[in-house]
Amino acid sequence: MKAKHRTKRIQRYRKMLGIIVLMLTITLIGVVVSATVLYKRKNACKTPDTTLVEYMMHIPKQEARSRQNVSCSRLCRMTGRTASQNT
Repeated sequence: MKAKHRTKRIQRYRKMLGIIVLMLTITLIGVVVSATVLYKRKNACKTPDTTLVEYMMHIPKQEARSRQNVSCSRLCRMTGRTASQNT
C-alpha cells in the first residue's frame, strides 16, 4: 500500500518538475528572443538622412548621377512620359 502511494507521489513530482522545467525553458527562449529583437531594433533605427549619407559615401558622385539617370529613364518608359514631364 505504501509502495503504491510512493510511486504515485514520485510520478506526481516528476510531472510537476517536467512542467516547471518546460515553463522555465519557454521563459528563457522568450527572454532571448526579446533581447535579440530589441538589440536589432536599436541598431536599425537610423534617420533617412544618415542612411542617405552612408549611401552617398559608398558611391562616387558620377556613378550616383548615372544611377539617377537610369532610374529616371525607367520611370519614363513605365509611365510613357518624357524626362521633362517627370520632374
